[in-house]
Amino acid sequence: MYDYDLVVIGSGPGGQKAAIAAAKLDRRVAVVERPEMLGGVCVNTGTIPSKTLREAILYLTGVDQREIYGQSYRVKDDITVADLTARTRHVVSRESDVVRSQLARNRVTILQGTGYFVGPHSIEIDDGGRTRKVTADKVVIATGTRPARPASVEFDERTIIDSDGIVNLEAMACEAAVVATATGGIPEVVDDGVTGLLVPYDPVEQGASGEVGPADPAQFARDIAERVNILVADPARAAAMGRAGRRRVIERFNWEGAARRTIEVYESVTR
Repeated sequence: MYDYDLVVIGSGPGGQKAAIAAAKLDRRVAVVERPEMLGGVCVNTGTIPSKTLREAILYLTGVDQREIYGQSYRVKDDITVADLTARTRHVVSRESDVVRSQLARNRVTILQGTGYFVGPHSIEIDDGGRTRKVTADKVVIATGTRPARPASVEFDERTIIDSDGIVNLEAMACEAAVVATATGGIPEVVDDGVTGLLVPYDPVEQGASGEVGPADPAQFARDIAERVNILVADPARAAAMGRAGRRRVIERFNWEGAARRTIEVYESVTR
């Protein structure tokens, strides 16, 4: 007899849905998650924080209300890092509570800690030195992803940060050079050699799991390290890229610019 019919490792969107779907079928379900990460990357370091930062900036600068109150309108004159951080932490806390409530309403047990397999049906959960073992008939692994951190790059969370560290605004300069993969919408944001350095990225499926990653992980790590080290070795160049990045954001990604590009796209497809 197992402790649970299903144990889900990870509480992000995938883990939540798997756990709740099983619970609605009257299965005994538990979710394993670290205390500070309930809701996964989506809630704590990814989607929700990044969108909250954007909306907080738009609100505090009064951009959305200037058509009504004039171009000089601002909710607050001196916007500080603390203002943005407080808003972000408030929203993250609230969203984490929403996830906790959803799981509780569906009778899903939350097991705090980091889970490790110790057998085909056995999982050991380490919660800061306290361990316990649970068993389950089925296990869903929904651990998500984490930023790539090449061993040759020293991430200090102040000068060099990854995408998770961006949420910690105290460690982030207003003007920062960016090292990023040349994929998705990144080249639209980062001007290679001007506002940052792009890393070639050729994504392929990694084995039977279907996960997507670089075709040559070792070379990819070396490429990241090389570009980061270039900027670390030349602070003046990194600072110039940071200033250029800020100018690019102001000029290219303000509301007027976005509206202009939207009109251009619309006209190009309706001609």
